[in-house]
Amino acid sequence: MNAGNWTIGGINFRGMGPVGLGGGTNWRFIGNDVSNPQTAGGGGGGAAWETSLTTFVKAYGNYFHDLNLASTDRLEQGVYPSTDSNHTDLGWNEIFNSKGRASLQIHSSPVDSNTGFIMFDILIHDNKIHGSAEEGIIVDTVDPSQGPVQVYNNVIYDTGRDGAGSTIYRAESSDFSTAHGLGSGNIDFYNNTIYCQNGEGCWGASFEVHNSQPVVDRVRNNLLYATGARPYWIPAVSNWALQGGSSNCQNNDTSTNCPNFAGSNNLVFGNGGATFPNLLTKSVNADPKFVANGSDFHLQTGSPAIGAGVAIPGLTRDIDGRLRPNPPSIGAYEAGTAAVVVVNPPTGLTATPH
Repeated sequence: MNAGNWTIGGINFRGMGPVGLGGGTNWRFIGNDVSNPQTAGGGGGGAAWETSLTTFVKAYGNYFHDLNLASTDRLEQGVYPSTDSNHTDLGWNEIFNSKGRASLQIHSSPVDSNTGFIMFDILIHDNKIHGSAEEGIIVDTVDPSQGPVQVYNNVIYDTGRDGAGSTIYRAESSDFSTAHGLGSGNIDFYNNTIYCQNGEGCWGASFEVHNSQPVVDRVRNNLLYATGARPYWIPAVSNWALQGGSSNCQNNDTSTNCPNFAGSNNLVFGNGGATFPNLLTKSVNADPKFVANGSDFHLQTGSPAIGAGVAIPGLTRDIDGRLRPNPPSIGAYEAGTAAVVVVNPPTGLTATPH
């Protein structure tokens, strides 16, 4: 498909590579069920759902499941906004049981001299991601100075099933051409809930950052539960885009030594080690009191995450649709059982084809 200006909704997609939006603009992919259990990947990689050279895409309320089950190819992704997919909004989706590598990856590669530029205006929010072969989310080759890059209100758990990958990975890939942009500004990760349990997936870290660009990865109001000595954070000063290496930041580093990682009001709990007190302020280290560890990440009464966040402009509701107070809670969920107000869609609309 390449024309654009389509809405695709309520369809079950099955096959080797069920969905690819290649080209055009203004796509709406709403409430679909996508699975491609047969694919083995290979041939340069691919994805169960991919956009390429496609802009202004909204993918809402879809169920992506049992993806790439025959694949061990690390170039095979689950949901994949790829080359030049600017203005992409992914919200209220569930991604479950994705093989290959990441459940959700953002990455732009040059196909020729006129493609593969650093991407912008990317929103990843209110998704539930679990059962990942490696990473839950990879954010790569993005430039927030041209448009916001935000990852928020997501619940991610049971990742790293094949023994590799951090739950969220902010990457800088070696195949990206610096001639196509370096980027600047803040990439924002906020109000995500990450459950990283040793022995049940999640390898590497809860949150890993590799970045040498003049971009700051800003983490606020995130809730990280890590057991079994898996790190909460692995910030690294890297140079992959310039064909160099990387070095991990140390726990007592300041912004002088580790300039691309900052944040506040995050909650960490478990055996995750370093908390980077000179880079992350107002951290809470306490049991978040989930309703059920590993399966229900709502907050019980008395959770130290309740009301411990920092106000963020535009953050008005949690993943369930509950209104966020000021200050909000840390993590994807607000506490309480107040009814969620759902706005009914408009009625009596007509459309005239052109």
